[in-house]
Amino acid sequence: MKNLIGKRYGRLTVIENTGKKAHSRENIYLCQCDCGNTIEVRSGLLTQGKTKSCVCLYKDTRKKDLSELNQAKKYIDGIHIDLFDGRSNKNNTSGFKGVSRHGNGYRAKITVKGRVYLGTTRATKKEAYKDRLKFEEELLPRKGEK
Repeated sequence: MKNLIGKRYGRLTVIENTGKKAHSRENIYLCQCDCGNTIEVRSGLLTQGKTKSCVCLYKDTRKKDLSELNQAKKYIDGIHIDLFDGRSNKNNTSGFKGVSRHGNGYRAKITVKGRVYLGTTRATKKEAYKDRLKFEEELLPRKGEK
């Protein structure tokens, strides 16, 4: 087996062989991360590029990805408008956004700023969907407003 001491893998520099063996009989190495932490890593994870840092790389990229995602969201009057535009849940069985089965009929439902609004039970899906559209008109700001 190769000696990995002194080699770099991502943010990790191999310091020493710990003398331990993994269940697959791989050597376990002590590595120093660029952030200052030390971790023990199996040789295979290093050479295959599966472990590149102590966890700091994941945290750094995760923060960046989340901040970009949050900046792309559209809020009007504290309401995340994207949640109401053209998206329906994959478990929607009524075929109408915000309409679900209730007893022997159908009912509209919308949640805005953490508050749930429920329509009355209607005989058809289309009637319930009209209630849903009324909720959207009353509760959601128009796109041009701020």
